Amino acid sequence: MMASAAAALVLSASCGREERALYPGGEYIMFADSTAMYYMTDDPDDSFPVEVASTVACDYDRTYAIEFLAGESNAIEGVNFTIDSYNVEIPAGEMTGTVHLKGVFDSIEASDSIGVVLRLLVPEDKRWPGDDQTMKISFAKTCDHDLDTFVEDGGNFVLYASFPFSSYQVVRKLVKATKIDDNRLEFEDLLDVNMPIKMRFNLGDYTNPYVEVLPQTGFYTQDYGDATVETDPLYGSYFYPCQKLIIFYLKCYSQKIGTFGTYFFALEWVSQEMADYYEKNGFE
Repeated sequence: MMASAAAALVLSASCGREERALYPGGEYIMFADSTAMYYMTDDPDDSFPVEVASTVACDYDRTYAIEFLAGESNAIEGVNFTIDSYNVEIPAGEMTGTVHLKGVFDSIEASDSIGVVLRLLVPEDKRWPGDDQTMKISFAKTCDHDLDTFVEDGGNFVLYASFPFSSYQVVRKLVKATKIDDNRLEFEDLLDVNMPIKMRFNLGDYTNPYVEVLPQTGFYTQDYGDATVETDPLYGSYFYPCQKLIIFYLKCYSQKIGTFGTYFFALEWVSQEMADYYEKNGFE
């Protein structure tokens, strides 16, 4: 009992008004991360936590200022984001405090590359050695991963590809997509007439929106016969829901000669009006 009481006394005195710390190396305050990615959604309650950490817990509240470095940021406060406070409090007995950034979803395009740089203002003796006390937060816009959006208004896509249509030149071709289930689309006549390609979408993690084409017959060649295609695991194949754009790499092989190459493809969604225009006037 006496040992427990002594331990409790030490804990209550640690990092107290005399600022004595439990941590052997002293009390240091820093951002929990020096870099982070903020995946923005259109949820009005969505926000990004900016966490400030201490190496010790204290028996009193601690408040530190955060500075927005506008000159090192290309996101604009009040236009692209807001922050709930520039003062972060680490409550008594705690080792972390948090403020929240909220992105303005409609102010950022899916292709934009913007972010903020924040600086934590703490006394010199509480700075972690070698830490510049800054945090860089990059914004990435993400939209609803619902395949219904990919097949709306006719499910029309423009395919960009060279192989197997050309040796060097990238050609464009209109194709149509239909929904198989909540995770798969089928693209009609993608690489060859009457040979649809099924594609699976990873919808579970919006930070990693990849696509897969499992082994299937993709097209016919005079030299190789039926060619089997599948996404090549050595290359990233992704979809971008905000832009309804799919970038993928297909490995092609046949029973006669084995693998004969991996090729780049892109599918870009277009409205029925644009599809009708391309059908009538071509792509030039």
